[in-house]
Amino acid sequence: MNRKNTLIIVAGIILTIAILVVGTGFAKAPRQMKGDARGGERRENIERMKDKLELTDDQIEQIRDIRYDNEVASIDRRAELEKARLEMEMLMTDDAFDRNKIYKQAEKVAEIQKDMQLSKVSAKLDFMDILSDEQREKLGELHADLGSRKGAMGGGMNHPENCPHHEGEGPGK
Repeated sequence: MNRKNTLIIVAGIILTIAILVVGTGFAKAPRQMKGDARGGERRENIERMKDKLELTDDQIEQIRDIRYDNEVASIDRRAELEKARLEMEMLMTDDAFDRNKIYKQAEKVAEIQKDMQLSKVSAKLDFMDILSDEQREKLGELHADLGSRKGAMGGGMNHPENCPHHEGEGPGK
């Protein structure tokens, strides 16, 4: 088999791996921040949560800490992911490419994506741990209300991204 055919086969394998990772939900790209308005949007969302869920000052501080810590870690993970993707691209175009190195790098990319997803879930669970049973119940009602309005407007029945604890997760984030 000549080099060109081998490259095509390897590229096909990598594409297949990427599609499988996307299909499992681990490759959901982190959404980008929306310019300079993010700080204002965060404060606004926290204020909306404070009013609707009757959060205490201590809970608000804990939520801010979770969001800050998660965002700092997320920046590092996104950089790590971009570097891993770049490395895989270099391995794929190398004249003397090594199939094993490419597979290992593809696994590294998938592992970073998985870690990003698990970190996002962990932050949401940390948020839920802060809430009382009554506040979690209220949050569930808000989800149901926002979800039904989103569905009625043609937005689908997915979990609403404009829900108070999803700040920072809008389209493009």
